[in-house]
Amino acid sequence: MRITSRARLLLWLLWMMAMGLASPSTHAAEQLSESVDVVAYIKPQLSLTIEPETGGEINFGTVFSAEDAHRLSDPVGVNVSVSSNLGKPYEVTQRLSKRMVNQDGIGLPTGGLLVRPNGARPGLHSELPADDLQTVFVSDPAGQPDTGKVFYQLLVPPKQAAGLYRGTITMTVTSR
Repeated sequence: MRITSRARLLLWLLWMMAMGLASPSTHAAEQLSESVDVVAYIKPQLSLTIEPETGGEINFGTVFSAEDAHRLSDPVGVNVSVSSNLGKPYEVTQRLSKRMVNQDGIGLPTGGLLVRPNGARPGLHSELPADDLQTVFVSDPAGQPDTGKVFYQLLVPPKQAAGLYRGTITMTVTSR
């Protein structure tokens, strides 16, 4: 019996496979996979920026005291910006944390500094005493970052003592 070259090649290939020295050319590719966890911490942020239109402080300039009537100063605007990624509503409150007094220790009476909250229209009863805790800015329900403006005015009583009056307003942003 005569063995053809093709048959010889096939026998040789079968023998190589049996010995583990060859594999069929139609074999599947080998694959190995590993996994790794991915982790990131995004820091919660709630920040407040206050920028008076008059620079680094709310400055009413020179205000005159009348003999027989209260005098209302021109309003001074304060830009309020809140940045938040908390995804919940927030509010900004203000209070007069240090009463306005002059160099002789004489203070403006309670109600002498008025605040008009963001969105309130000027006019009757829209200005509130800054002495008390007042909500001046409220976010949308989603707590998106936002900006607004709050206005302050002095209500100078008759015969108010002269001098340079200084005080401190504190604004606070609180998530709800």
